[in-house]
Amino acid sequence: MRQRLKVFVGFYCILVSVAPTLAEEVGLIPIPIFREAAVSAGVTIDPTTGYHVYGYTISNPDSNTGEIIRFAVDISRPSSSIILSSDGLTIPRGFLTKNFNQEVASFRGDHVDMVSVGIALPDGSGWRGGLWARGFAGFSSNDGALILPGQTMGGFKLISPGLPTIRKISIEPAWHFLVENHDAILPEERQRAREIEDSLPFLTQTLGPMAIKPGSFEHWNQVRDDLNQAITLGWVPDTTLGTTLLDLMTQARAAFDARNGTLSKTRLQMLIDNVVGSNPSAAPF
Repeated sequence: MRQRLKVFVGFYCILVSVAPTLAEEVGLIPIPIFREAAVSAGVTIDPTTGYHVYGYTISNPDSNTGEIIRFAVDISRPSSSIILSSDGLTIPRGFLTKNFNQEVASFRGDHVDMVSVGIALPDGSGWRGGLWARGFAGFSSNDGALILPGQTMGGFKLISPGLPTIRKISIEPAWHFLVENHDAILPEERQRAREIEDSLPFLTQTLGPMAIKPGSFEHWNQVRDDLNQAITLGWVPDTTLGTTLLDLMTQARAAFDARNGTLSKTRLQMLIDNVVGSNPSAAPF
């Protein structure tokens, strides 16, 4: 099933629209306009470690006024899934660097199980890495570095032994509930501020790691589900190509279930050849 990675190596570009930000101002800082953003993701393999390297490029359209201050990728792991190695995986947090296990151990209270990852940052970017207790790994401004409207920034990376799958990503603009007198804040103002904070980030899909044993039945099922989701998301706009890929995936799985490994590999190779030979505008792979 390593061929499966070849299907996902490449770039997915997603332009996402969300509901307009609530217009009523609260506090001293204007509520930013933040209606769309774009993320490109690619996967390569580090030949030294064998880990997958997930690279992300984030674009902030000039139609926004909000400046991107952080974004994070879902790396949650079902408790029934396998636990992957975390050897050599580190998280750069400003001047400090922790390994993955140290970062997880630093959570206070409950946290979601996560796929083991490391984080790499653009050189001299002024950003930092981190894990979120709710099961995300991400990047946030460390010294005022932001992705301004009209800007694009790349070089953000997750490193993981986890195989690629379609994952959620959350992108958040900078906004703070700033007031002159905290003692005079009304309960309805606090509630309104929370509503605004909840409305500003948005979720879309990208690539990220999963904790599944290569070649397992769970892996086959995940590949099938990812292919269906990619078609549903419009990542495969050529309907004929999408149907062909689904048919080949079904045939490959049937051969696998019949313990005909040779035929299964042949069908998978045909699937890959169809992707590689397709018009770049017809498939995102």
